Amino acid sequence: MKLSGAQAARTCRAPDPTLCGALIHGPDAGLLTLRRQELVQAFTQGDPMRLTRLEPDIVRREPAALETALKARGFFADRSAILIDGAKDGLTEAIRGYVPDLTPEDGFLVVTAVGLTARSSLRKLFETADNLAAMAFYPDPPDATEIAARLKEAGGPGSVSHEAGAALVALASEMDPGSFARFLDTLALYATGSGELGAEDVAALAPESRPAELDRLVQAVTAGRAAMVSPLLARLTAAGTAPQGTLAAVSRQMRRLLMLADVAGGPSTAIDRLRPPVRGPRRDQLLADLRCWPAPRAEAALRQLHATERQLRSPGPRPEAALAERCLLRLAMMAAARG
Repeated sequence: MKLSGAQAARTCRAPDPTLCGALIHGPDAGLLTLRRQELVQAFTQGDPMRLTRLEPDIVRREPAALETALKARGFFADRSAILIDGAKDGLTEAIRGYVPDLTPEDGFLVVTAVGLTARSSLRKLFETADNLAAMAFYPDPPDATEIAARLKEAGGPGSVSHEAGAALVALASEMDPGSFARFLDTLALYATGSGELGAEDVAALAPESRPAELDRLVQAVTAGRAAMVSPLLARLTAAGTAPQGTLAAVSRQMRRLLMLADVAGGPSTAIDRLRPPVRGPRRDQLLADLRCWPAPRAEAALRQLHATERQLRSPGPRPEAALAERCLLRLAMMAAARG
């Protein structure tokens, strides 16, 4: 069968007990590793004795090694996992011969593959078999529903406020999947026992480490100082900061402004609720940004940032620095027009 999106993510965390194996594939090796870890954990519960790793070359040369691993029985009745990382289409026939005889009493086969095409024979094998699943994962951030489910499974609160959900979706779009997964684990531990996760909980733990030059660029964009954008961006690029990182920093600040703009009582009330407190010149600057970026304008800015980030992630050559510069200049001019 063929699974994708939220259904595939749920299957990795809580697989159907009638399945006998799954192919995890997509373009991002780091994301596939994260999903593979979830699926393996669901069967082994962290016990290394219930995990067998097989190299693709060994399985291709000696298919019987796969059968031995799948049919092996341990000391306990629980199922084990058989992992084949980095598979290619050359492995299809070695697996195909054992598919009809697989049962839920056998070990669960986990196969990962990066960059399989739609015509891939390995994909077709897992997509068409009744007892197997092919799960595609792409580097798009999880939505609020999936994030809430992952937090709950990690021991966090059972509910997430609208503002906290928006902030977490924003962080997911800026952080790599592995870093975001670790952040959710930390957040779940921090919020254990609380009734509902709030925006202040997310803000208290969200990573804030950015170089001063990047901070100045973010401030130039949000304050509408368009003349400063190109020189600051050029210096950051020369220092090795990728355009994607620059856009992520601006996106993070826009998400923060959007989150605060949704707080009842106005900008001053929203800032007063922040923990740790924001005072002095930083408070004045944040208040000015909030007045310049009401929720509809911040949402429009985030749409532009997201569209540009997708362009930068698309395959093929592209003028990355020029695309980032054009996007940031547009945002700065939006802020200046508001002012």
